[in-house]
Amino acid sequence: MENSFLYAIPYRELRHWAVAGYTVPDVTGGRYRYVKIGSFLKRVKEPVTILDGEEYKRAKIKLENGGIFLRDRLLGEEIGTKKQYLIREGQLLLSKIDARNGAFGIVPKELEGGVITGNFWVYEIDRSVILPQFLTKILSGDRFQKIWDVCSNGTTNRHYLREDAFLNTRVPLPSLEEQQNILAEYNRLVECARELYLKCDYRVLENRIGADLRLDETAGGERAAFLDRMNFSKLNSWDVRDRAKSSIFHSGKYEQVLLSQVACVNPPVAIGLPADADVTFLPMECISETDGCIKERRTCKASAGGFTRFREGDIIWAKITPCMQNGKSAVASGLTNGIGYGSTEFYVLRADETHITTRFLYYLLRTYRLRESAVGYFTGSAGQQRVRKSFLEELAIPLPSIEEQNRLTEEWDRIRDGIIAARETALALERTALEEFDRAVFGTPTEVEG
Repeated sequence: MENSFLYAIPYRELRHWAVAGYTVPDVTGGRYRYVKIGSFLKRVKEPVTILDGEEYKRAKIKLENGGIFLRDRLLGEEIGTKKQYLIREGQLLLSKIDARNGAFGIVPKELEGGVITGNFWVYEIDRSVILPQFLTKILSGDRFQKIWDVCSNGTTNRHYLREDAFLNTRVPLPSLEEQQNILAEYNRLVECARELYLKCDYRVLENRIGADLRLDETAGGERAAFLDRMNFSKLNSWDVRDRAKSSIFHSGKYEQVLLSQVACVNPPVAIGLPADADVTFLPMECISETDGCIKERRTCKASAGGFTRFREGDIIWAKITPCMQNGKSAVASGLTNGIGYGSTEFYVLRADETHITTRFLYYLLRTYRLRESAVGYFTGSAGQQRVRKSFLEELAIPLPSIEEQNRLTEEWDRIRDGIIAARETALALERTALEEFDRAVFGTPTEVEG
């Protein structure tokens, strides 16, 4: 009896002793007939013995429905597991450990004849019944997530997919013509989103900054001769890399000054608040590496210790790898009581507004050319490398007039805002595509997180 306290199963139908395997919920809703996944998927095993001297293609399956790609090409002697299996273009390939985490997809053409280990399963798809893209959209939907979880068991993070439970799960199956129509609308919206993403490249802004400041194309990257000269009057330090720091923002239009002449790195912060007063708390994960915005604001008490402190209007800039390269930096704004605490892996920069605006300095610090050049100044052990404070203090930067800085940053803000708006629209289109697919197949859309 369905939903009864006790559930009876005939012994001849007993496939295993896992209780969850007999309570797998079907994906429900909609106007289409439901069929078992196993009715259109057939497990395929093409064993192959890895031979020395032969070259083999290995697959890489990305989590969160990221797709299947060519991982590498290796000679047989470089591959430890000698018993593997062949895969073919158009097959469904999944990880029996991480299928619940979106590790599945359709084998692409470039992986025809590739090899996989026994931790992966491969299936032929009956294309007279279901289209491969329609199948992967069903399997990757929010409705199917609970199915993956119930069909997987094990300890810690190694939950193995139980094949029988997976293949006995029933899903909606429209006709091939209806599948094509549903996918056509889904793909139309996704293509619109893709075109918008092409406009979200921050290199557009980077190029505009370079053109406006007339920066050298090879700035920070040109190699010096075996012996190089530098005028003593332009010598900022005895570091042999000093010339490179001067060339990062070498401008054919504006004179350069040292950053330390117009801004302070790690300035003192007077709190002046009761110990129990709230202040903003910004750990590294609260800073968007994509847009350089504060994406989440938390709070802590003013009495909290062991954090980097800053105030409204300061710039926070990640000094550790890989956060620095990824662009973890932002202008601190909207701080509770005007004070913020954050990761000890932030440098704080405060602009002297009589010489340089915060926005102008912020744009320079977020450029790819600066972040790529800063990698050459890392110190510390692998995985814990940081940029020295002196790198920023001794950095030579162009300095237009305040009026010119304001004019330039207004234009840069306009470009940046356009990129952010395009990205938000693209994300909204992707959400709409998923909702419309869900509505077409199941009748009502599911909750889709942004």
